[in-house]
This record gives sequence, C-alpha cells and structure tokens, in this order.
Amino acid sequence: MLKGCKPGTPKTCHDAVACTADSCDGVTGQCRYLAMNAVCDDGYACNGVERCDLVKGCVAGKPPLCDDGLACTIDACEGPLGTCAHAPQHGVCDDGLSCTGIERCDPLLGCVAGTSPLCSDRVACTNDFRDPSSDACASRENDDLCPCGQTCERSQGCGSFCVPATCQGKTYGCGNCLDDDGDCRIDAGDAMCLGPCDSSEDSFDLSVPGANNAPCKQDSYFDGDTGAGNDACYWSHTCDPLEVGPSFDPEGAKCSYDPTSKIPGTNLSCSSAAMAQDALCLGYCAPLTPNGCDCFGCCLVPGATQAVWLGSANDKGDSTCTVDTLHDPTKCRPCTQVAGCLNTCETRELCLGKETLSPECTCQACPAGAPLCGGPCGGACPFGSFCISGCCVPAP
Repeated sequence: MLKGCKPGTPKTCHDAVACTADSCDGVTGQCRYLAMNAVCDDGYACNGVERCDLVKGCVAGKPPLCDDGLACTIDACEGPLGTCAHAPQHGVCDDGLSCTGIERCDPLLGCVAGTSPLCSDRVACTNDFRDPSSDACASRENDDLCPCGQTCERSQGCGSFCVPATCQGKTYGCGNCLDDDGDCRIDAGDAMCLGPCDSSEDSFDLSVPGANNAPCKQDSYFDGDTGAGNDACYWSHTCDPLEVGPSFDPEGAKCSYDPTSKIPGTNLSCSSAAMAQDALCLGYCAPLTPNGCDCFGCCLVPGATQAVWLGSANDKGDSTCTVDTLHDPTKCRPCTQVAGCLNTCETRELCLGKETLSPECTCQACPAGAPLCGGPCGGACPFGSFCISGCCVPAP
C-alpha cells in the first residue's frame, strides 16, 4: 500500500427484507437485491405459492380454487399437495317428505331426487300414489278399470254400487242405475247426466216431460220442469244480448233480444233478473246447478271463451249439445250467464267439462255437510241424493 492511502468505508446495502439476498456490485458500486422465493414457501400447497416481494417481503399465495358449484357439497383443500375435496351433505337435499323418497347429494350432479316408496291399497281399480300434502299413501277410484256397467269403490273394488235417485218422485234415465246409452257409464258416472231430473244420457237436453217447453222463457233448467215457474227462478232468452242476428244465440230469432221486455210470469225486468234471483230460487235450484253453470243451463266449460246453453237444438228440435260438442258454437250455442244464480267453477271443484282436478289438488271441495262423491276421493251417494259436480245433493 502506498504510503498515505487508507481503506474506504464499505457501502451498506442491507434492505431489512428477510427474503432478499443483498449485495453490492463491485464494478458499479450499486446495491443489488435478489428475491429468494424459496425462503417464503411454507410447504403447504393449500395456501398457494408464496413469493418474495423486493419491498414487502414475503407475500402470501392465492389458495387453489376448490369450489365445484354444487350447493350440497362442502369444498376444501386438503394435504400438503393441495388436493381439492368435496364432501357431500345429504341433509341439504332432504325435502322433509317421505313420499318423495330419500334425496341424496351426488358429488358430480348435486342433489338427486329420491325414489318414491311404492303405494298399493291392493284394490285393482284404484290409482295409487303418494300425496305430498299429507305425506302419505292415497288412491283415486278409476271406473275405467272396471268392467262395463260397474263402478269402483275404494274399499270394495269393482261392482254395482249405484243407488237409484228420483226427481219429484219420478225415476228418470239418469237415476235408474242403468246404462241407457250403452257407453259403460251409469247415471252420475255419465258426464252427460246433469242430475236425477235428466232422462238423457247421450246429450245435455233433459228429455223430461215438461222441460224446455216454454220458448224463450226459462226457470231452473235442472229441476225437471223448465218453464213452469214454480221455483221462483225467472229468465228469458229475449234478455240475452246474444239474441241478435245473424246467429240469434242461444235459442233462435223467436227470442230476439229486447232489453225492455218483461219476463212472463213476473214483473222483473231483464236487468233486475240478471242481477238477482229470488231466495226460493237460490235455495231450491242452486244445489242442483252444476259448477260452472247458472241455474238456467248456461255453462262456462274449461277452455271455452264463451258460455254455452245446454238446451241447444237444431232446426228440427233435436238436441245438439253433448260432451263432444261443448266447444262447437254451432252445436252448443253461446249464451250469457245470469249472475243472479251463477255457480262458478273454482280451482278445487269438479265442473261441467272438467272431470279431473288441477294437479295441485287431491280432493274436490264440497259445501259444508255435503259428502264427496265420484271424483278422486268420493264414492256413491246414499239413497235420496245424487252426485252433482263431485258432491252429494239431495234429490228434488
């Protein structure tokens, strides 16, 4: 060393970041900092890959994404290698109903429906099922599974369970327990039987002496003597706004619309009769009126945009309104329903043209005290009553 020279003070390059290797470049004299990611690695892959930041030091890694998108699994990262695991939670899938079977969680598919337990009442003519509303086995009688002329009873199977019914002391075709039209349907089980005061099983015309014999003028259609006026039900087709040309529905040009007319046998105007009927009419005729109809035989059937008159006939006077022609306005002619004695068809009710309930309904609804009959939950009516819209009604 030359005389007079002294060593300088080394440059300090320490950055206080534990994961960097600090040094000074001997040529440039600049500090250098080398990130050592291995210093930060905690050896647990589920924490992601840690790295060394030259300013912040060790920075945590991003954990691997293990979400499988299924609500019924618990997702987790496991082990030093960071393996994703998906634990099924079957209880998440359970709907609490035994009738739908045991639901389970599939690690690939998510919740999988269970298999409904088998229900059988061992009656050959019933359709057996699990009722979700009661979470129990139930059954529906199906007359179509019985031989011609027999009906199904839930407790007895197929047999002849019909009970005769009378109308004002007389027995007509829809109350005689015979298959008068040869369609294997008897009385209340025949869709075209409107009650015990109906003698026609092949059309909606009553075919009872005294019924529909008074042109234009109407009283209760369903009590066997339409037009007599003995039940305090009053209406006239001259009050129906549809009785105008060219169709003159529902009864023809002889009943041309006249809103100022008075209804024969009473001083009622068209408007007053349309809005309200006498209490005697409602008490006597309303129970005989099928759901969906007014008491004068004007019925709104499901799927139709216009109510139709059950007494519709052609120019020869032959009845043309049947189950098969309900949606044909030339056969079942349009009419305007009378609000004063209208029996509407509600969701839980059977009605004309609707012999099965909506899927969410198990049994039909009946007025208080009226036994169920026919339909999915009822049987035959006792003597002295008749099945109308799935409810037993006392015969007139």
